[in-house]
Amino acid sequence: MRPTERVLVYALLAAALLTALAAAARPAEPPEAKVATCDIYGIADRLMKSEKFEPTIKEEFEKIRVALEPMEKELQEIQQRGETMKPEDPGAGDLIREFQEKSQAYGRRRQELETNYQRFLAAKYVEAYDLVKNSVDAVAQDLGYTHVIASRKRDEKIQSENIQRVIEAVLARPVLKAPDDADITDDVSKDLKLD
Repeated sequence: MRPTERVLVYALLAAALLTALAAAARPAEPPEAKVATCDIYGIADRLMKSEKFEPTIKEEFEKIRVALEPMEKELQEIQQRGETMKPEDPGAGDLIREFQEKSQAYGRRRQELETNYQRFLAAKYVEAYDLVKNSVDAVAQDLGYTHVIASRKRDEKIQSENIQRVIEAVLARPVLKAPDDADITDDVSKDLKLD
């Protein structure tokens, strides 16, 4: 090989190497995003009313009723005794005090049980949300979506006269425009066997 040919070959190899290094230094193009929407709030609400959650929720509510029933009966008995008494009867004042004390104890117990029940419902809703989230991941993967935005259905009418509820309803609808076929709510409902 002649010296001029050798220089030309080396120059071409150097150019090819530089081109390859420049291409490797450029970041790879990210995959194209494919965006879907899903009314996860509606699905979680339906899941809470489903056979998966409703029996447990009813059972917990029944525990509250059973726990309060003896106190309610006691208050009713005191009230019935009071209805047969006249205000001037010697035990009337004691009965009124007993009723007030037991009524206050009942109120405290009821508040405690209702607070615990609200915590229970919140934990169940989080559990339902996690199930929906996992289903969304699986359905989106199957359908080729890279992103899913949680949004109530855009055309679902907001029905509230309470400003806080209206604001919450509006904030639950961040998607104002999207193709109809990008909504995977029905697919997720089917995956969770809610249909």
